[in-house]
Amino acid sequence: RYFDWQGMAREEFMRRIIPDPIAFFRSGMKIFTINASMEYKAELGLYDEIEIDVKTSNIKRASFELNFTFTNKNTSALIAVGSQRLAFVGPDGRVVPIPLEFKKKGNAYLIGAETK
Repeated sequence: RYFDWQGMAREEFMRRIIPDPIAFFRSGMKIFTINASMEYKAELGLYDEIEIDVKTSNIKRASFELNFTFTNKNTSALIAVGSQRLAFVGPDGRVVPIPLEFKKKGNAYLIGAETK
């Protein structure tokens, strides 16, 4: 389920960053996952609630990394850390530079920034 949760956190992040996600994706733009990883640190118990913090890093011309920290909401224990390297793909299927608006808003989530 961790990769499912990571995907849901990624989609929520994108919803907050992309000004009009419906228009963005209807334009033919896509976000392509280059790779993804997960490192498990501790077990969760039945009905434990988790909190997922998402930060950006390694922002390049056409790709960036999302970093996920999974914690137990009640105990604050670190449960897992994960990452995804993503790129933007245009309607023609080619990698394109990160849209400026996305880059501006995404910088607020850089590792070391205080925004959650």
